[in-house]
Amino acid sequence: MAVTVSVLSKWRLASICDDGLNGPSLQPRRGVVPLLNPLADGTTARTAATLTAMMTLPKSPLFRSLAYLAAIAVCLLAIVAIRILEPADKALPVHGVYDELGHLLTAVVAGIGVRALRLPIPLWSMLLGGVVLDLGHVLQMMDYVNALEGSTRSGSHSIAVVILLACMGFLDRRRADIWLGIAIGAVSHLWRDMGTGTVALMWPVTETVYGTLYRRYLAGLAGMAVAMVGSAALLGVHVQAVDQEPSP
Repeated sequence: MAVTVSVLSKWRLASICDDGLNGPSLQPRRGVVPLLNPLADGTTARTAATLTAMMTLPKSPLFRSLAYLAAIAVCLLAIVAIRILEPADKALPVHGVYDELGHLLTAVVAGIGVRALRLPIPLWSMLLGGVVLDLGHVLQMMDYVNALEGSTRSGSHSIAVVILLACMGFLDRRRADIWLGIAIGAVSHLWRDMGTGTVALMWPVTETVYGTLYRRYLAGLAGMAVAMVGSAALLGVHVQAVDQEPSP
């Protein structure tokens, strides 16, 4: 009996040492019922698929589009708030602050559309373009230029100046993207000024001034941005569909 116990003890010790050196055996021992894996029925695969979907959700074209649309809505609400909160008996400096904020927000809305399309244009260049035309007001205050008849603005607020800014990209080709952003921001500036007053778009060909209703300015700005975001979503869905197609 003692011999039998000794042999069994040596066998157990050898088994433990073997498991410690070589790792536990993957084969179930005789007489031992293997434990059932509760995740072996496909739960692991479903959980992994759910986690993968959650991680890739921010990369989805539709998700990005919703985020861009939310940002556009916030900017439009801020533009309307500036219009409502601006004092009626405003002095020139006060009006300038409110007006420049409106121009910057208008350029941001255009920049969101550009960002959605993934165009290589820096947002800061569009913000710069959104206020650069108001240098004409500085020239007016210095008596270098005069406002045109029927408007409080000079010829600086015209398509000719926008074209000149865009053409600078052909001379400064390394910064052509920046000049393009400035030109786009200047276009947004003209559109806002048409909604809040009048501008001589065709100067120096003609000094006829043009304007529009404020609600048309808002509707045009929102429609342009939404169209750009929607176009980006369609292109993104198309790219995803092409990438997911099995290779021949």
